[in-house]
Amino acid sequence: MRYNQRTTASFGMLAIFLIASLSPLIGGGIGTELGGNNEKSYTPIGQTVEISIPVYPNGSSSMLKVEVPGGEVLQELDLELQPRPLPIVEEFSWDTSAHFNATTAAFDNVDYNKTGLTILPSGIEWDFENTNHGWTLSTGGGWARGYDSTLGSSNGVHGGSNALYTYNGNYPNYMSSTHWATSPTFDCSSCSGTWSLSYWKRLGVESSSWDHAYVQFKNAQGNWVNLWSNSGTVNDGSFSLSSHSIGSYISNNPSAQVRFGLGTTDGSVTYTGWNIDDVSILPVGGVSGGFANWTSPDFGPQAMTGATSVPGAYGILSIDSIVPSGASLKWTVLDATTLSPVPGFSDRSDHFADLGIIDWEAHPSLRLKLEFVSGSGGAPHVYSINLQGRIVDDFFADPSEDGWSMGGASWSSTDNRIYGTASEVVFTPSYEVARPISRIRTDMVMSGSVQIEVSVNGGNWSSIEQTVTRVLNSSASSVRFKIFGGGSYWQLDRFEVDLQGAGMPVHPRIDIALDNRYEWEIPSGAHGLWGWQNRLGNGYLENKMAFSTPSTRQVSLLLPTAGIDAMAFDLTPVGAGTNDVILDFNVGATTIFTRNISTITKSTNVSVIGDELIQLNAALLNATASSSGEGYSMTIVDLDFTASGGSDLLIRGLRVPYSPTAVISADGDHPLVRSINELIASQSGILGTQFIPIPLQSEMPAGYFARMARTSSSTGPNIISMSMTNVSQSEPLTPSWQWIEVDVLFDTQEDAQRVELDLAAINRYASFHCTADAVQIAASQGEMAGNCQGQGDYDLIEWHPQNPMHITHNNTLIRVHWSFRFDSSWDDEDLLDVRTSMVTVSGTHSLPKVFAFGSGSTKGVENDVNLVDWWVINQNGEQIPNTALFLSPGAVVDVVAKIGFEDVGDSWSPRSGEVEVSLWQSGVQLNSTTTLEKGLATMSAAVPSSGAYITWEVRLSGLNGQGVAYSVISNTFQTDSLAPEVVDMSIARHDHLAPSINQRIEFTIYDRPVLPQAINLHLWKQWIHDIDADGLPSTAEYVEYSIEIPTNLSALTGIYFLNLDDTAAADGDLVAGYLSGSDPAGNLLVGGGGGGSDMHLFMYQVLRDIATTIRPHH
Repeated sequence: MRYNQRTTASFGMLAIFLIASLSPLIGGGIGTELGGNNEKSYTPIGQTVEISIPVYPNGSSSMLKVEVPGGEVLQELDLELQPRPLPIVEEFSWDTSAHFNATTAAFDNVDYNKTGLTILPSGIEWDFENTNHGWTLSTGGGWARGYDSTLGSSNGVHGGSNALYTYNGNYPNYMSSTHWATSPTFDCSSCSGTWSLSYWKRLGVESSSWDHAYVQFKNAQGNWVNLWSNSGTVNDGSFSLSSHSIGSYISNNPSAQVRFGLGTTDGSVTYTGWNIDDVSILPVGGVSGGFANWTSPDFGPQAMTGATSVPGAYGILSIDSIVPSGASLKWTVLDATTLSPVPGFSDRSDHFADLGIIDWEAHPSLRLKLEFVSGSGGAPHVYSINLQGRIVDDFFADPSEDGWSMGGASWSSTDNRIYGTASEVVFTPSYEVARPISRIRTDMVMSGSVQIEVSVNGGNWSSIEQTVTRVLNSSASSVRFKIFGGGSYWQLDRFEVDLQGAGMPVHPRIDIALDNRYEWEIPSGAHGLWGWQNRLGNGYLENKMAFSTPSTRQVSLLLPTAGIDAMAFDLTPVGAGTNDVILDFNVGATTIFTRNISTITKSTNVSVIGDELIQLNAALLNATASSSGEGYSMTIVDLDFTASGGSDLLIRGLRVPYSPTAVISADGDHPLVRSINELIASQSGILGTQFIPIPLQSEMPAGYFARMARTSSSTGPNIISMSMTNVSQSEPLTPSWQWIEVDVLFDTQEDAQRVELDLAAINRYASFHCTADAVQIAASQGEMAGNCQGQGDYDLIEWHPQNPMHITHNNTLIRVHWSFRFDSSWDDEDLLDVRTSMVTVSGTHSLPKVFAFGSGSTKGVENDVNLVDWWVINQNGEQIPNTALFLSPGAVVDVVAKIGFEDVGDSWSPRSGEVEVSLWQSGVQLNSTTTLEKGLATMSAAVPSSGAYITWEVRLSGLNGQGVAYSVISNTFQTDSLAPEVVDMSIARHDHLAPSINQRIEFTIYDRPVLPQAINLHLWKQWIHDIDADGLPSTAEYVEYSIEIPTNLSALTGIYFLNLDDTAAADGDLVAGYLSGSDPAGNLLVGGGGGGSDMHLFMYQVLRDIATTIRPHH
């Protein structure tokens, strides 16, 4: 076999090389060989640079840089971009026993030990009926074919009429050596696994102490290994089956043999010796029966154990094999997860096929199953399996059967080569692929006066070396080779070509600050690869059309209005066939041309070429764009398929190469220039010229050609200061009730044309351009000032109704003040910049000032509302504590809900009309409101008059589509109709007490199920509170004091007390008091007294006790 050095796959992660640096490319279909480029600190004006993005997903390159002199502001930038195919090197081969015997491969009866895959040997059987099959019989030891006459024709054989035996009758005494019956050698160099030697025997031999019998096998090293020998005496009365495992001896054994031996023997006691019949050497799993199968490890973007590739289309598959006369080799591509055949890839026998038409998103990993069947000429043999763009042909089979045009050259089936003697011209098939080609690698084995040329995309022929890697200027969809002689003998021994894939930009974009806010982009989805449309109008790679009954189905595409270079796709029936297929190509309401495809029974390539391509391009040029933007314009092309019935039909493998150029002309108002200036402003501490990167990005590996055609910069106005109030840069901006205040001070030597306020997020952008003279009245309340113009999502900003904007001038200074709020429809954003700037009357822009919101886990904007907490105010106006949830039956209470924003601090809360708050019980809404007072919503509710437990639930609904979060949602209350009661106290209602700095007065209160917490003591001290000096308390003279409550509120009674200092009282001064309050349910305290006349709970007189004296008797 002739094999050159090349990349082969290892199982595990496939090494994928993304070529990130290429030489400048030249015109025409064929490019140059690999080289390098020098990255500069900036990109010279007018020079095209090649940019590579080898990283995925969402890779970025900052190689493109614009130069801005120190102290200046970028005013204009003209940029041209084109897609550049990035070579992706991931082709590989399975061609060694290590590959074919991988642990993740599955196989049955496969021989993988030689130079590829074939069918295992069938095994060997000897029945000795008509011949001894080449066995060598030691006649000196009595070995013969037939049967022992003393046993007879029935007892001397296992089956048939012949066996191998030693002697008629018993063996002799004094055998001085071992005599053998030895099989012929047989080649088992491709054998592996578990094998067994089996035979039927009738043996008689004395114990090994005196006589000996053996079974031996010759291993791969040429040594005889003992499988069995007698130990005790054996004297079989009939035939029995014996088996020995020989897998370790037969594997890779080119000269295997088995033998049976008898002798030596002693001088007495003999037996019949060996009688052997129906000997077999077979794999334990059974003989192959002339067939085998092998299933590869997985491969593809999501391969788990096999060869992993870059997410994207698969490449060409080629199988280098030979299939003898009468044999067959069929292959099937399986989904690696479901193990179901991929439509259009079942039971195929061709030697190469484009797997690129397979939907790699629906089938992110594949396996290849081979089925071998032997024929009269022998078994099929696979020498290599080549994937992801590799084509290998060692000419074991006639190349003309694979579409080669021999042109007078010959193929030698003996030497496996193509050869000629003069100027013969050989053409390969045209290799057409759905995956774009970036490079062609050749590795041919040839000699003599032979040359090779290549044609790309059907273009001109160009010479190519036998071993080279050739870079293409643009992605290619087809390649064909020409091999021709130079007038004398020549030969081609091996054809090996790698059609290396191309990474094309997916969702091409510019992201100056790498913050996912794109200054320029072409959408992903239905727009496909930039420069290579590969997706249908629904954004998918394939679409299945149902034709069980006669019908017409439509599939839409987005194609560039500037025209395309080529177009092709694959149609595959999901079943036996789709009948009478007619295809109309429509642009707008016009049918451009019709194709009668007839009945489709297998995967069929549909190409648009020649006049049809000209007609289609003319229609595209005059079509109205359906999707357009800066640098792209696409229109809808409808494909109408009509069929009379049959199988469902898959359309897939779309490939539409085209040659786009995005011209970006960015002035000072363009997001690209604005973001560059914002980046310059953020680096104010850097002196001198700045080189600002322009990061180009792609979701998948890709390349760009980039050219800056023009830039201009100048000095501009200066922003002295910028401030914001009612915001926190550590928290997101919210649609709160507070007004956001922005104050900016500009300094300009030139009159201002306008001042600008930008609110720039990732998904939304609101910009306000306001003339810098007098502020004009807004058209209506809540709108921007009349001297302002809004752009983008300006309607999502509410302006202060009285003072949306204020401007003052002081010589060169201009102070601008804006006041606004966010609308709640502005959805969550990871980042948001509040940016201000000025433009002078000459069009010169200032550098912006920016307040940035959102970083790390903090969002830029948060509009989702959150129920922070809610509570009940009982009928007495007191908040029911969370630790004592009781309601009084029949009472009317207020439910108060605190509304904030999700993951935002308490300072910010929604305003009225932005959210509905509702109260529910058992699935029934009790009340609702949209009125909020600084984030608090209040709803009244009547407590049911019956029921021991009540569960209330508060729900939120964003009235502008905001999301809703809950810190708490429901509470369960217990009803309580029993009022608390004062049942005792430590003082008589009227009493006198000596003054004390710690006068303790205790009250015993009874209640259930819980004692009250909200108890107040109202106290009157005559020496302090008797305002009217009448010596008695009145309601207005009582003063409320706090009172200590019991620690155990679940007891039936509890001691409430007050420690009072009454030492300042004069003898005879009075102290009076009463208790008020309620339990958590709002039931008022009973027996606590009152503030009216003679309603006090207690009154005592402060009297100092005087010691008793005995007066003398006169």
